[in-house]
Amino acid sequence: MRITVHSDGRRFFIPFPTGLIANRLTARIAAKHLKKSGVDLSAKDMHRFLKVLKQCRKALNGEPLVEVKDADGTYVKITI
Repeated sequence: MRITVHSDGRRFFIPFPTGLIANRLTARIAAKHLKKSGVDLSAKDMHRFLKVLKQCRKALNGEPLVEVKDADGTYVKITI
């Protein structure tokens, strides 16, 4: 996953390794914190979601997931 931000003449590029993010430990931690905020999602469901995220990464092959351009010139792009 890559996050690119262009703002005020600066560019930020933040790479997130999907393999490190999408694993059982992360799913368990995310489910625990989501439960605290009122979202009832089990660790098993979260792990399934992360597996689908990995599959989408292969299917999309660099296509942007989110691409936003603001009126003041701020640009954000998230690719899986």
